[in-house]
Amino acid sequence: MPSTETKTSIIIFNPEEGFLRVSTKPNTEIELSDAKHDFFVAAELINKIKIPVLADSRNFTNSDKEVRDFYASREMAENISAMAVLVASLSTRIVGNFFIKTSKPHFPTKLFTTETGAIVWLNEILKKEAEEKKSKALLT
Repeated sequence: MPSTETKTSIIIFNPEEGFLRVSTKPNTEIELSDAKHDFFVAAELINKIKIPVLADSRNFTNSDKEVRDFYASREMAENISAMAVLVASLSTRIVGNFFIKTSKPHFPTKLFTTETGAIVWLNEILKKEAEEKKSKALLT
């Protein structure tokens, strides 16, 4: 199972799951250079394919507007088809929902307080993507 570690994150890809796991290290403040580096490392780990992501941000402490804007950018959408974000508290969920509404990520994004709920949603996304690929293959 391919995995790697950066200054701010642990990134794991288990092909059997079909989605990328990105876990923020404890008490991490992410700067734009960190976010871009993590994105580059993750894209290389998955051979630059477009897949869903489970982002565990429960250890995340802070980021500035530049970082939040990057997370919602078209550049991120090159390799991310959807993102389930794990949050630790109601206050984090409120801030996260505000981010989603104001930044409008270029891929479906949803917040979860449990990993189980996030994985169920990601599996629904994967099923939908598989059905869309099958439909496109039938049309060609």
